[in-house]
Amino acid sequence: MSGLSSPEGMFYVLSFSGSHGAYANSRGLLNYADIVPIDIFPTEDDGGSTGRLKAERDILGVGEITGRLCALSQLEEAKLLNHRYVGGENDGHTEGNLKVADCVQENGTERAIKLLKDMYRIERGEIIPVSLERFVFCVECEDGSIIEGEHNVDEADLRSRITKVYTRPNARANPKVLEYLEIADMNVFGPTSHYSSLGQILAVEGIPEAIRKSKARQVYVANLMTTKETKNMNLQDHLESLESMIGARGIIDTLILNDSELPREALEMYAAEGQFPIDPYLSSETRSRVKIVKAKLLSDKIHKKSPGDKLSRSYLRHGYSKLARVLHDTLMGDI
Repeated sequence: MSGLSSPEGMFYVLSFSGSHGAYANSRGLLNYADIVPIDIFPTEDDGGSTGRLKAERDILGVGEITGRLCALSQLEEAKLLNHRYVGGENDGHTEGNLKVADCVQENGTERAIKLLKDMYRIERGEIIPVSLERFVFCVECEDGSIIEGEHNVDEADLRSRITKVYTRPNARANPKVLEYLEIADMNVFGPTSHYSSLGQILAVEGIPEAIRKSKARQVYVANLMTTKETKNMNLQDHLESLESMIGARGIIDTLILNDSELPREALEMYAAEGQFPIDPYLSSETRSRVKIVKAKLLSDKIHKKSPGDKLSRSYLRHGYSKLARVLHDTLMGDI
């Protein structure tokens, strides 16, 4: 049994996603005084700045921590964490990743997060690694092929769909995640990279079982676009894949969809990379059992990569205030 309990009148909202999804979910939820955002993050990202620091220093991935510090801190100084260096020995690194890596290397992951939360005056919200054990994230595809490593999964030119996610060696869940799942009021999956972030979290031993036992609302925030790892997957495919990774068909009770028109400029940039809006098809059975919430959720700007960034990024993202309003209303039963 968990030793945790939610303060009277407060609600715990657990977010399972990568850093951009966590920003979309948690940043806006801070506007609601009765919400405590709990960010569960994947730990074995191995591309870009995070991958280099992880390999050089033998630490868990730090980029996800940086993203959550930016999301949960109200200090102006926190914005500097996203500054990315161009040229020199720190080329491609962000100020935040370097600072977090130094702190993790000196103090260990959990103590480093506590120190960094204090430094950036984060009084409400938690940043929790899904596992404290080192592992390699792996997927198996329909054709039997296996891809190892988060970045390789994210960038793979798939010839068949992913059917299985797992870790090598078998990684166990951080006990803190399991404790929070016992008392969660709402679990939010996405928006995020479907397999390399969300799948990585759900591949950790103990996480799917704890989600299945959770009495919380189970909410899926659908992505806006397909990616390399989800090409040719429609909305029904995404939902079925998520429920399969959790190990419980029908567990998602609420599906949140963007209803804003996507700007042509961004769609053309995505199309050049082989990515397209997700086909909104849902089966009649899904439509009958899942609460479908449509809202205008699109961020007001097109996001461009900063100089020095080596990774592919999403041009279109959910607006955090817009998404938070829908999440809060869903939790309160107002929609």
